[in-house]
Amino acid sequence: MILIIDEMVLFVVGVASSRHISYYDGSPNSRPMISQQQERRICAELCMSGLGGEPCGSDCLDMIPQGLPTKSSHQSSEEPSPDYTRQAVCPVLCENRLGFPLCNCTYSLQTTLQPFFRVNFVEICSRFCLQYGYQLYGCNTCDTYRNMTGIASKASRQLYDWNSWCLSMCKEGDGGSACYCDLLPLGLKLD
Repeated sequence: MILIIDEMVLFVVGVASSRHISYYDGSPNSRPMISQQQERRICAELCMSGLGGEPCGSDCLDMIPQGLPTKSSHQSSEEPSPDYTRQAVCPVLCENRLGFPLCNCTYSLQTTLQPFFRVNFVEICSRFCLQYGYQLYGCNTCDTYRNMTGIASKASRQLYDWNSWCLSMCKEGDGGSACYCDLLPLGLKLD
């Protein structure tokens, strides 16, 4: 009986909050979101490329490409070879506990002990797109991240009247965590 009630509560909470979950549509109020299914796809590509890690699950180690060459002190460096790597994404991958084994990340004890650590897949997708024009499997299109940075740079130059926005949002019953809608007097009309 308790299990059924718990599932019903989760269902109701999910339905009630579903209107707040939106995918990027290019408008200034929208930000790209990555679903769990997309996260798994991104992890699969990263793991199969030798750029996965612990947040992608224990199966990630099984997907690491076999036969990765190791650096040897006996290799001659007479002629520089072209660089085909995407090493510029390593700092972002390392910050998110990914990049194993190719990025040679060293994780601080503080990073590995964070109990509620969450990988920032939007940042990872954005870096691959903006740095290399490469869309990881599971990420939104690269245009999404290009548009997002354009909107962010335009929005950062404007000053917003937060209080007016909150009054408007509270009137609609949708102030969220940005506004104290619950503190408005009951008799106050927001016309």
